[in-house]
Amino acid sequence: MGQGLAGWAAKEGQGLIVPDVRADPRFDPEANQRTGIEITAAACVPIRARGIVIGVVEAVNPPDGSFDVN
Repeated sequence: MGQGLAGWAAKEGQGLIVPDVRADPRFDPEANQRTGIEITAAACVPIRARGIVIGVVEAVNPPDGSFDVN
């Protein structure tokens, strides 16, 4: 909880879109080693049950390089 982008989303209870994870201090560079992929962009959304955050959905590396917020 609180570590990396997904941990931040869980702790704060807020979603976030990060177009360049290398420029965001919340990003944990060890995530690349754990996943075995080079994460460049990410979007995270907390999942709630009865008002309590129980998890986070995280999408990474959209095919066109960025997440469309429209």
